[in-house]
Amino acid sequence: MRVLIDGFYLGGNRGFRRYVRELLAAFATHGDPALGVEAVVPEGVPAAALIAPERITYHRCPRAALPIHEQVLLPGLVRRLGPDVLHAPCTTAPLGLPRTTARVVTVHDLIFLDRGHQPGSLRQRIGNAYRRLVFHRLMRRRSTLVAVSETTARDIAARGGRSARPILTPISEFAATRPAPLDPPIDGPYLLHIGGLAPHKNTARTIAAFLAADLPPAVRLVVTSLPASAPVAERRCGGGRVVFCGPVSDGEMATLYRNAAALAFPSAKEGFGLPIVEGFVFGVPVITSDRPPMSEIAGDGAVLVDPDDTAALAAAITRVVGDPAVAADLRRRGATRAPAFSAAAMAVAMAEVYRTAAAAAIGAAAGR
Repeated sequence: MRVLIDGFYLGGNRGFRRYVRELLAAFATHGDPALGVEAVVPEGVPAAALIAPERITYHRCPRAALPIHEQVLLPGLVRRLGPDVLHAPCTTAPLGLPRTTARVVTVHDLIFLDRGHQPGSLRQRIGNAYRRLVFHRLMRRRSTLVAVSETTARDIAARGGRSARPILTPISEFAATRPAPLDPPIDGPYLLHIGGLAPHKNTARTIAAFLAADLPPAVRLVVTSLPASAPVAERRCGGGRVVFCGPVSDGEMATLYRNAAALAFPSAKEGFGLPIVEGFVFGVPVITSDRPPMSEIAGDGAVLVDPDDTAALAAAITRVVGDPAVAADLRRRGATRAPAFSAAAMAVAMAEVYRTAAAAAIGAAAGR
């Protein structure tokens, strides 16, 4: 059986990009030899970004905006290559495919369906409009949906859909990344926060809670994924105690995790919450939201707080960063929780989904 994975997002290192990398790495390391895994990537994705090219066959296609890539170029490639399954790993997928090709779609979250949710940029708002348009049509067509968490599976069911059992995301590929030096280096203890422009990332509240926490002045807050020109960064909060790193490489991110006193990830909405797992694997005490799916992914491996309660978040930061015994206990609990996110389990579970979807597509085509 041949599976073609859409690698449109492969060239980066966070979010959808991280998921695609981990998916390909799981198959490269633990894949069934009877399963032929191929991937399509846009021209311009560097060869160094390709995961295990000796085990996975890659096809190049012209680089184009996501709607053109997904609805025009990708279906044409599917017709030419004739895979049994097309796996669209990032919530949307081509609407027009041959009946004999099964469509498998990994759904990360349905935040984009919430009309009250306001993304942080015009590009994100346009992207959400596209996702809404495509997802509503996917729900009415022959598709196998794969949720990344129980929370996302429930959200799909609440809208009348049905997904395969949730398949958790590992970080085996990222965990093997060689740490890279930071420029400039960050001296002294720090709390790490994976920020974002979107309000649900809760970056402004995290900064306020950190500045309200009872910590020594030498402790800093390091915020990634936000440029220094972002509105929340331009406030120059805390007299230099808040450091904005902007986008960082995998190696730099690994260094930030390895040296962090704790991770603050009090997101209000997510489909999964990958930084929680990253914290567990890198041995970082984790503070996260008490809302699903964060609470689902964290289990008893993290301190859970109300993401809308600045005082509660400040108290959690004080306790975790300021008390070595609490931090050590969280590291132990995180290490116990980390094996639940297994690359081998992901490869086995996805192979089962592919086989079931392919058999259903063949049956549907034969019964036409």
